[in-house]
Amino acid sequence: MTIYHIFARALFISLPLILIFNLFTFWDGVVIYAFFHDCDPLKDENVKLNSADQLMPLVILKLFHNIPGLTGLCISGVFSASLSTISSAVNSLTAVTMEDFIRPYCFCKKLSESWMAFVAKLLARTPTGYRLGALISLCQAGEQFIVRS
Repeated sequence: MTIYHIFARALFISLPLILIFNLFTFWDGVVIYAFFHDCDPLKDENVKLNSADQLMPLVILKLFHNIPGLTGLCISGVFSASLSTISSAVNSLTAVTMEDFIRPYCFCKKLSESWMAFVAKLLARTPTGYRLGALISLCQAGEQFIVRS
């Protein structure tokens, strides 16, 4: 089996999942539109929404207000899904940065995997503007540490 066949198989497996996700997203929009078909909550002074992003939590609150705990469960599910997406994006950006920018320019080839894992964790937790300069200097400091010991 060639690499092309593996990629094509992965694409065909992921397509139904992407279509189901898009269908659910479309259905959420239809429910929100149907719920507010006769009024605009963004223009209502009593609702006090700042942006259209707040429509989904508002619909959840209005639909499930009489079932104890379900509103919190639904809203926490939405927030955990968004945090999971952000977490995986930060993780993949950290891995790409480590492999494409840090390892080629790190002059110390003797660094252990545990040191590189520490640098990757540090990269994932620091703000974007400070990352590359600090990490290249960390690699050079690690090289000095290994050469001296």
